[in-house]
Amino acid sequence: MDRELVLKIQDLSEINDDLNETTVREEIINPLINALGYNSLKKNVMREYRLKKPDIIVGSKKQRNNYMPDYLMIAKNKEKWILEAKSMKCNIDEDKYFDQAFSYAINKEINATYFVICNGKQFILYSVSKRKKVFSFLLKELEKYEIYLKDFLSYETYGINEDILKDLGLYLKKTGYTEKDKFIFDLSVRLIDILDPDTIKIQTPVRFENKDFFATFIINSSLFSSAHRFFKDTLKYVKVKGKYPIAVPLYDNTLKITFICILSDQIKEAPKEFYIELEIIKFVNVELIIP
Repeated sequence: MDRELVLKIQDLSEINDDLNETTVREEIINPLINALGYNSLKKNVMREYRLKKPDIIVGSKKQRNNYMPDYLMIAKNKEKWILEAKSMKCNIDEDKYFDQAFSYAINKEINATYFVICNGKQFILYSVSKRKKVFSFLLKELEKYEIYLKDFLSYETYGINEDILKDLGLYLKKTGYTEKDKFIFDLSVRLIDILDPDTIKIQTPVRFENKDFFATFIINSSLFSSAHRFFKDTLKYVKVKGKYPIAVPLYDNTLKITFICILSDQIKEAPKEFYIELEIIKFVNVELIIP
């Protein structure tokens, strides 16, 4: 995404608390959808799509929906997802907003795989089949989550298998790998998290044994700094700012890295999930591509 757009959306979300739904749509959601590759010229987004058969059963109740999904997106692979916009004053974690969006998503005319609820401050992505959150974040931290939006919702890449959310570390542990085993990965990275002066984290989708996973890689700052000048300069910049943790997005640049890693021996806990980190012990190749 364009850096100016990311910063603009972050600023709008952080300094405002009472934007109405119309303003949220115009100033935040519309630009965000366009940046993901959906626009009227491509005819891959429909606003306020009217359902022909709006009756739907949610739980044990049959409801009559006389409204329309705010946005219906059609990806390159023809799969669909919807987005419901709300004002900033709405608590979009409430069940009524989930029920409304879910009822649209499972309608036979749409049959979406994901649906989103956004109030200009919070962005929540749900899986239709699992009926639960895939991820949720505050838009004031958009630059940190931009990679997830692109991977899951962009016009070009929409349709990544939901199994990508399975943690690679847990999979390796369950299938018998130990801390003595070494793994080599060749990845393209778009976001780096600097947790503290000594620890760097990279979270990214990976493919292992012809399956998709999500992996968390940890690197010691000394090894990180010595691998490439870009890493060294980044650490210096962050140290001067003195702000931890901090996300370092690469925007339109691409960081290609090949490295060897080992499995950590500790299971860690994040909100609603467990994971095992992989520690990078050696960089084989590092290349920063600037278009």
